Amino acid sequence: MSDPEREKIEEQVALLRLGHYLAEGKRLRPQEPILLLLHAFNRIVEDEPSIGFDEHRAASTLERLGARIDRAAPFECKSKYRVTVPEQLRRRAIEAATIKKSEIGEPQTE
Repeated sequence: MSDPEREKIEEQVALLRLGHYLAEGKRLRPQEPILLLLHAFNRIVEDEPSIGFDEHRAASTLERLGARIDRAAPFECKSKYRVTVPEQLRRRAIEAATIKKSEIGEPQTE
């Protein structure tokens, strides 16, 4: 798999996992330490590729999706990055997760 293909799959998976996280009613503050999101990014949902994210991979993927990523000062917290997810990306993520959930829940017709 080429790098652009891998990045596209990572983006799709990250968007879905962010959407599941937000759809559960979780809130993201501006400048949220990215380590607080890693558990959600590494929770594999049915019918998703088993892609794992470390802090750097999550940060670069979220940035490609349109989030603002800032490096945290080493003395601030354990997290190397802080993320601000704009409202447009939040809506896209929730919509993607909602669509995926309805696709999984519908019975297959042959």
